[in-house]
Amino acid sequence: MTHKQTGDTKPAIEVRAGGVHLTITRIPYGLITLVVGVIGVVSGSGWLGQ
Repeated sequence: MTHKQTGDTKPAIEVRAGGVHLTITRIPYGLITLVVGVIGVVSGSGWLGQ
């Protein structure tokens, strides 16, 4: 499997704060889904446990 590079890719998210420059070229939807799911389970169990 080969990957083609087409020059400069436009970043999906670019954050600049002071001397820090964070560039995300591809949004990790799987990781976002996993984190949101874990937060939902933890929040739900905490809410029901009251």
